[in-house]
Amino acid sequence: MGQQQLLLIVLSIIIVGIAVVIGLGLFSEGADQANIDQVVQDVVAMGAKAQQFYMKPTALGGGGQSFTTMAIEDVGSSSNRNGDTYTVTGGSDTQVTITGTCVTAKCDDDATPVTVVGTVTPVDVSTVINRTAST
Repeated sequence: MGQQQLLLIVLSIIIVGIAVVIGLGLFSEGADQANIDQVVQDVVAMGAKAQQFYMKPTALGGGGQSFTTMAIEDVGSSSNRNGDTYTVTGGSDTQVTITGTCVTAKCDDDATPVTVVGTVTPVDVSTVINRTAST
């Protein structure tokens, strides 16, 4: 009888240990997804500000129907509280690209940060989440 109870206790400890490890994995995935969602939200908000910059006359500090002179400071900050970073590239008369880099979420190689690339036009903001490491 004592050996059977000892066996049940050991088995219970193993099952609880496995459940804790699985729970930690799920929590980590949830935290990474929350970070990606925050960067997507930031990029979309910056895209809306970029559209405002596009429409504002140059005399008032805007782009005057162009994205060519737009910098990250015109639409937001180059980083957020989490340490995620943002850049503005490829400004032309009709579109600009805003890229957000997640500090915690990593690509499939567990080293390269996930990036969110937002393409902004005068009437649209579209985003693409890059979860694979480019080689």
